Amino acid sequence: MSGNTETENLRRENERLRSRLQKMEERYTMTLDSISEIYFETDTSGRLTFFNQSLCNITGFSKNVLHGKVARDLCPRESATRLEQIFRHTLEKKESHALSHLEVFHKKGHTIPLEISVSLIQSPGLRLQGFRGVARDISSKIAAEKEKALFEEQLQQAQKLEAIGTLAAGIAHDFNNLLMGIQGNTSLLMLHTEPETPAWKRLIKIEAQVRHGANLTRQLLGFSKDQEGKRTICDINTLVQETGLIFSRTHKNIQMHQELSGNICPVMADSSQISEVLLYIFINAATHGMPDGGDLYVETDRVFLKETFTSPHKLPAGDYLRILIRDTGKGMDEKTRKRAFDPFFSTLEKGQGTGMGLASAFSIIKNHHGIISINSSAGQGCTFIIHLPCSSHQARGIVPASAIKTILLVDDEEMILDVAGDLLKELGHQVICASGGQEALDLFDRHSDTIDLVILDMVMPRMDGKKTIQALRKRNPALPVLISSGYEKMHLEPEDILLPEITAFIQKPFTLKGLKEAIMGFGRIQAQLDTP
Repeated sequence: MSGNTETENLRRENERLRSRLQKMEERYTMTLDSISEIYFETDTSGRLTFFNQSLCNITGFSKNVLHGKVARDLCPRESATRLEQIFRHTLEKKESHALSHLEVFHKKGHTIPLEISVSLIQSPGLRLQGFRGVARDISSKIAAEKEKALFEEQLQQAQKLEAIGTLAAGIAHDFNNLLMGIQGNTSLLMLHTEPETPAWKRLIKIEAQVRHGANLTRQLLGFSKDQEGKRTICDINTLVQETGLIFSRTHKNIQMHQELSGNICPVMADSSQISEVLLYIFINAATHGMPDGGDLYVETDRVFLKETFTSPHKLPAGDYLRILIRDTGKGMDEKTRKRAFDPFFSTLEKGQGTGMGLASAFSIIKNHHGIISINSSAGQGCTFIIHLPCSSHQARGIVPASAIKTILLVDDEEMILDVAGDLLKELGHQVICASGGQEALDLFDRHSDTIDLVILDMVMPRMDGKKTIQALRKRNPALPVLISSGYEKMHLEPEDILLPEITAFIQKPFTLKGLKEAIMGFGRIQAQLDTP
């Protein structure tokens, strides 16, 4: 009887312990299932014997499918080899393996990057029973690292091109002054040369070369500050269609596909400049990427850009219109991609291109407060992505109509005074020349009753153009001023253009015709001011 009682007590104790153990296992499983990290155990051959719900969540496979599966079979070949090395290293060293990276397959076929740590499972007698590991999905971490790398690359690119722009602006200013001397003397010679003579034809060629040089410096100057151009509200979809037609007429071997969203926002832009950008990219795709033909895809849509994307470009977060241009060509290697927007960089042979097409595209988009970037790798085609800020602004109009007699010409370079002075005289004006700001003020004080217009350079030693204008306007607040500079207008600060209705700009080198038109504009304004 006592033996039966003792047996019954042992049975009840075993059941109590079994129940308690089961509850502990359930609590253990629930705890592991509640964490986001993967926990798994395998036998000595690497078969999964236990794992938490996170392994199912991350891979998409059910517990029934995963249980008993060899862990390496869940990995691509390289990661499977890596996992076996981790198990082997852990067994040999008898210690936990430090964090390693590998990938596992998702049920849908793509891979998930993991960070994994492995240790041994041993019996109380230190006999190997298997392996246990902890892993976590590092997709977000890798995406953040890529975003950071992209941010740093964009920042470096922006800083590099800003430095190039500063250097180019200074060089272009001096070069434009030299071109002004050539253009001015050429214009004067043409006034005293019979048309269609050999000498006349030579002068025409010189003018063409001056224009070519001026175009190059104008493109270089585009790398610095904002260039307004003639901006109006633009329909980008229409621009894409029109530019695509122009391109397709001369590139029959390129098939263009357009997917233009009806949900795009209005953009304040210079339509001719944006068309120019599109054409540069289309031609680049045809010439460099698809010389034997291919497909070109153009898409437009509206997107919201986060500050992390816009801040390297010193632009605000917000709504942007996106233009995506993708080709099926040979693509660019990393070295070429990073230099694609550099001025004068070209992969064509010498003489086949200036290397300014994409550089000009970059400067135009930058001056529209936009962003342009390239995604490409060798053999994978090329994708240009343009973002332009959405806008609701309306375009502004301009003024101008004839009659200026005496002009005060101010420039610190004697050659400019000589050439520009002769051009003004040929136009029938009386000219008073000053070689600096202080001399200009002294001459104005003596001839203030007769001076109708001041033409001056902004970059002068001691007293620069801005200070000279301020001093002249204190003497005569309504004095018209024509700023003449080797820099483009976009390089002047807004505060430099005091009273914009009676302040205008002409860029060196200018022609006799260009100078005449600028002065006529002031004549019309003065006529309006003089009308009672």
